[in-house]
Order: sequence, then C-alpha cells, then structure tokens
Amino acid sequence: MLLERMFLSLIVCSRGVMKLQERARYQLTCSRLPRPIGGTAVTIFGHKITVAVGLKPRLRIAAVLFALAIPSMAAAEPGGWQITETSSPLTNQTTVSALLDSSNELVNMLGRPERASLVLRCKDQALVVYVTWPEMVNQDSENFAGQPKTVAIWRIDDGPLQNNFWSISSTGTAAGEFASRNSAKLIASFFNASKLAVRLSGRMTQDAGFDLAGFNEVATKVAGACGTTFQTAK
Repeated sequence: MLLERMFLSLIVCSRGVMKLQERARYQLTCSRLPRPIGGTAVTIFGHKITVAVGLKPRLRIAAVLFALAIPSMAAAEPGGWQITETSSPLTNQTTVSALLDSSNELVNMLGRPERASLVLRCKDQALVVYVTWPEMVNQDSENFAGQPKTVAIWRIDDGPLQNNFWSISSTGTAAGEFASRNSAKLIASFFNASKLAVRLSGRMTQDAGFDLAGFNEVATKVAGACGTTFQTAK
C-alpha cells in the first residue's frame, strides 16, 4: 500500500488523473513550484516533499521513495487504518472517516482482484458503519421506507455466525448500518475483537476478513466526533 501511494502521487501530479474521492482518501495534493525553485510539491498523508523539475522519471520515483518511506510508515494509523478528517466551511462540523481494507482479496465485477473495506464515519453528527464491496450486492428485502436491504452474515473472532438485514448504499456496492443507533450498536459489538469476517452476496457470494487491530482506538475517535461513547471500550 505504501508503494502504491508513492506512485500515485507522481501520476496525479504529472497527469492529474486521480478522482477527487481518491485524492481525499490518500489526503493527496500537488502543486507546481514557481521558478527559480521549480519542480513539483507533493503532499501525501501530511508529508510534503519536493521533486526537482529536471529529474528523470526514475529519479523522481527514487526521490519520492526516499522522502516518503520513513515518515509515512511512522504516521501510519494503528492496525493499518486510514483516517481522514475534514471540516465543513459552511457548518464548521468535522467529518471523521476511518477505512480498513480486508486482509484478503475478493473478485470484482470485472473478474479482477479487489479488496473490501470496513468504513466508520461521522458526518453531520450521523454515525455510520458499512462494508464496501467489489461488486453490486443483492437486494433481498426493503424496509417500510423503501430502503433496499441485503442479507449480511458476519462472525466476530471465533464466535457464532450472526446475520441480519443491512441497508444497501445508493451506489449498490456497500452495505451496513446507516442509522446512528443501529450503527453504534454494531460498532460496540466489535470492541475488543481481534478479527471480523463478513459475507455478502452479489454476482457471487464472497467472504471478507478484517484484522481489527487498533479498532477500539479508531472507533472511539470516530464515534466521539458524533458525541457517542462506548462503555465496552477498555
């Protein structure tokens, strides 16, 4: 993942091809520096480096590898979590999101390997938890308001299998709890756990595993932004 972020930083600054949501995910910005300094300033996960304008592509890559390797690893969140915080210029409310990629690869709609992600987010004082999936998930039911639901099966550590209807996102490629009360209950059930496995069905039924190292700290931070606390946290 670290090498991927480094190469992406070069691609974005040279071609500007990364989508806005991906820029936000990697907390990535880039800008051209005025002469006589010249070059490109790349900021990724809060670490700013300068790549000289005259360097050849391979040397630019080497420069990024050298400048980012040590500080990026030092700034890594516990357990491989990626945490972003943004503030609305209109309401001054803070949005806190935490994303954790699955430990195993699944198969996406094109038949290519892709990881699922566990996401916790507090936005506009609404706490949500969901799993992004590499393909469209099946709609198995809907609630009284017409919200589509899918059957989710999950297991915490070596405990029994649990199942329930999870709400499907507007994109159709994520499912979870999008109401704060239900979200808080589900999040609380993950506290002090070491691992989580989730099964969702789309074109095929697939299982995603997540290493929950650092979950207590991350969940407390995200939920705290929404004023939610957990008595189960150690």
